[in-house]
Amino acid sequence: MKQQGTAIINMGQHIEECFKEWQNNIAEPSKGTVGPLQDHIQGLLRQVQRGQERIKATRVSPPPRDHPKPSLSEAFLAQIAATPYDMPGNLGPNGPRHDNDDDDFQTIEIAPSNQELQCELPPALPINHPTALHHLPLGTMKRHLDVHFRLYREEFV
Repeated sequence: MKQQGTAIINMGQHIEECFKEWQNNIAEPSKGTVGPLQDHIQGLLRQVQRGQERIKATRVSPPPRDHPKPSLSEAFLAQIAATPYDMPGNLGPNGPRHDNDDDDFQTIEIAPSNQELQCELPPALPINHPTALHHLPLGTMKRHLDVHFRLYREEFV
């Protein structure tokens, strides 16, 4: 909003400057042609100045430095916590989805099986964030590899 107000003010001032330059460069200015145009430009400039005064009057002061800012990461973490994670393989509520669904990523074939391609259930795709739900312990290399294997494999398939 502030940038738009400044741009309009600059445009109004530029129009006034152009009009004055044009008025100074014409050979014989007649009041009949220049006067109404000059009056119109002056009216526009008054409107722009009133708008500028309103912008200055409504300017919001920044919050104090000790005021906590809402963080996008807080919203992101809340969304991660609310996202359900359907566990893979035998850990899932109904067991494996197909013959190539396992809780150990090292036993999963890279190429999808026929059953997997025909399966209507979504794959077990973990969220790539340390606080997201997962079937392996936090901070372990196996969890890290499991997450990336499943996500890369889904991109491949």
